[in-house]
Parts: sequence; C-alpha cells; structure tokens
Amino acid sequence: MNRRVLLIVAAVVLALVGTGVIYAYVHNADKRAVDSTRAAQVLVAVHEVPAGTTWNDAVKGNYLEEQNVPVDSAPDLALSSTDASVPLDEVATASIASGQIVLRPMFAEKTSAIGPLPIPAKQIAVAFSINGPAAVAGFVQPQSEVAVFTTYKLDPTAAAATKNGASGSATKLLFPRILVLATSNTSPTELNNANGGGGTITLALTQAQAEQMILASQTSQLYLGLLSDTSVTNADTGVTYNTKYVPVNLAK
Repeated sequence: MNRRVLLIVAAVVLALVGTGVIYAYVHNADKRAVDSTRAAQVLVAVHEVPAGTTWNDAVKGNYLEEQNVPVDSAPDLALSSTDASVPLDEVATASIASGQIVLRPMFAEKTSAIGPLPIPAKQIAVAFSINGPAAVAGFVQPQSEVAVFTTYKLDPTAAAATKNGASGSATKLLFPRILVLATSNTSPTELNNANGGGGTITLALTQAQAEQMILASQTSQLYLGLLSDTSVTNADTGVTYNTKYVPVNLAK
C-alpha cells in the first residue's frame, strides 16, 4: 500500500516538474519572439563617408540617417543619433560605406596622417627620384634614416671656383639625418647583387628642408648615406674639387 502511495506521489511530482519545464520554455519562446520584434534606433550612413571627414561635416552634409533595426541586429557600439556626444572635429578613421551602421570607434581624433604614410607631426612627405649607388643600392627602406649629400657646380665668380677652375664643383652634407617614409624598391637580398636599387624615395621634411631638397634635386645631384643609431654626421661647408676632382686640401 505504501509503495503504491509513493508511486502516485512520484508521478504527481514528475507531472508538476514537466509542466514547469514546458511553461518556462513557452515563456522564454514568447520573450524571444517579443524581443525580436523590438526595434533599436541606430545611425546609418546613407552616403559613403570618405576617410578624414569630420563628424560635423558628416552630420551637416546629411551623410548619416537615424533608422530602426531589430534589437538583435544593433551592435553594442552603434551610435543611435546625430546628437551623439562625438566631438565635432573628430574624423572618420576609414571610409564608411553607404548602408553601414555607424559605430563609435569609426570616428576618432585626427592624427598627423590618414592613410599608409606615418607622417611625423608638423612635417610633410616629399618624394624624390634617387637611383643606384646614390640610393645606397636599394638598401634604404621605410623607417630608415639617411644623410643627404648634394654635389653641385660652383659659381664661376666664387673664390673657390676661381681657385679650382671655372668648372669647379662641391659636395656638401645637406641634411645630417632624415627619416625615410616610403620607397618604391625592395631591399636586395645579397650584398653582391646590390648594384641597382633606388627609385622613388619619400622623406619626412619640414617646409624649409623640402624647399632645399627640391632645389637641390632640380639643380644638382643628390646622394644618400644610410645611417645606423651610432652613425655620426655633422653639418659642414663641403669639399670643393677642381677640374680634375682633386680635393682642395690635396691640390697643388
């Protein structure tokens, strides 16, 4: 008799547990269905936003539009409104495609460079064509530091030119240490194959340095020296040569 009672009690308990499980499942299913129909407001790019566009320009130019999407489709970092607390001078760090939901990290403080060239603050990138041995046979690579030399004809009326002949020339260290931002060549893999190299070399320069480099590239010959951390370079007055290219201090 007691065994029958225990079986009946166990059956009732199991029935109650089963009912609870079914209720919980149905309740959660209803909740998921409700959540899927709920909408969240997000900001969407209705036109492509070019990299470097300020937040102020993106808003005023009607690049962005508030739209509703299902809650489950709204990223956690999505901006919800053009009234979002984004500084007006922050810029798009990369191009934002039309139709893309705008995330907060897509706008950030403007840096010194947008794109592949890491231009140091207050400097500009200027490219020059330097080839062969003058470009250290192709061993100059991005982030290298170089010394820049220039060889030029002396003014025939100058004292040095008069002393060494009307066709006297001079070589001078133009800049003791300049940062290389980019090159158009790949580095040679063997020293004994380093006969060519060079190409277009992009340097980080101040305006004054750029003016001097551009003038030197148009009126004289440029020559680079590849530097290490311990290389020593000092500005000098140059070495003057006579018509036979003999250093002045050795000429008789």
